[in-house]
Amino acid sequence: MGVMIDYTTGTEHSLSPFFGAGTAKAVDFIHRNEGIKTTAAGLVDDADSIDNQTSQNEAIISAQVSGIAGYARYQGQVQMVKLPL
Repeated sequence: MGVMIDYTTGTEHSLSPFFGAGTAKAVDFIHRNEGIKTTAAGLVDDADSIDNQTSQNEAIISAQVSGIAGYARYQGQVQMVKLPL
């Protein structure tokens, strides 16, 4: 059993400069559609209940679990991206 703390989802984009050889000026900018990302955090009773396995529709980017001093639950956070089918 766990308690959901935070849950966000949305399409992420990034814009990265592409530098020419021997110059500090950006020649072009690379736009990336990084897909639909979901970040969820929660309190869980068992550290093993945070799953970092990739399913058919979603790939796990990162998953972490940390103990909370003086508390009988663990804080877990998972970030995943929806795979294009």
